[in-house]
Amino acid sequence: MDFREAELITAVAEYGNITKAAQALYMSQPALSHYVNKVESRLGVKLFDRSTNPLTLTFAGERYMETVGEMIRMNEQLTRQFRDISQNMTGRLHLGIPRERGAYMLPEILLQFRARYPGIELKVFTANSQELQDTLRKGRIDLMILPAYEPESNQEFASEVLFQEELLLVGNRSMLDEGLFLPNRPDTVDLGRFGGMPFYLLYESHASRQTANQLFRQHRIKPQIALESASNITCCRLAAVGLGFAIVPELTCRLVQTVPGEVRCHLGVPAVTWPIAAYWRTNAYLGKVERDLISLIREQFSNMQKFAYTI
Repeated sequence: MDFREAELITAVAEYGNITKAAQALYMSQPALSHYVNKVESRLGVKLFDRSTNPLTLTFAGERYMETVGEMIRMNEQLTRQFRDISQNMTGRLHLGIPRERGAYMLPEILLQFRARYPGIELKVFTANSQELQDTLRKGRIDLMILPAYEPESNQEFASEVLFQEELLLVGNRSMLDEGLFLPNRPDTVDLGRFGGMPFYLLYESHASRQTANQLFRQHRIKPQIALESASNITCCRLAAVGLGFAIVPELTCRLVQTVPGEVRCHLGVPAVTWPIAAYWRTNAYLGKVERDLISLIREQFSNMQKFAYTI
């Protein structure tokens, strides 16, 4: 097995379709189909079940992909080690980050990163937290940036906290009366008084939703779920015009301009925060480039100016 073979078979497995895989690889469908048949003939087994659509891996194909994945990961780690030894800082770094978090954070760090490492191509993969974890688990990204919204229960990922981020309640003055605020704290709501009220929340697969659910349980309330979305920005905008409430990360409020009557409040005293962390596979070699990116993010966002709240 060589790396070209691994690349072609992996592409077919990922796309589940030889034509789509061939297009992604910039080769013809007949050429790729012939190559797959040739590999299967050499191995004496079928790697793909062609009776399904999309194509699925056979048992032999699953074992093949496990070996290919480990081989690729070992090669990448060796490449990083040699890069550090030689100080020849070229290559790629694959970063995973949620879409909206990337929209805010990447412009803040990319210029500095490219200035430090012009020979490193930063490839960014955006998805929700569950998809990012699965992608990191499979070795398709090197690092992921996610909220550490619950204690890490497994040992497959190592992590390092980068900075603390506040979670805010967004609503409209038309739906907020004095009884919803803490005494003498016009900028801080008592979430325990929001039972039965309409909330705009992310889908269950998102870290923000898991944290919101945890807050609802802590305050022993059951909100009315007005709408579920894949976007914190959507939830924030709907809440801002007076249709309900949303619990969103600080970065969302930094991305979205306020509208008339919008209110952004603390969720208690002390304020509710969650740690934003970098994750990587525990068995992966973390090179100088990866470590410097982690340091750059920490430096950039730990020193952010205090957010301007709308009360």
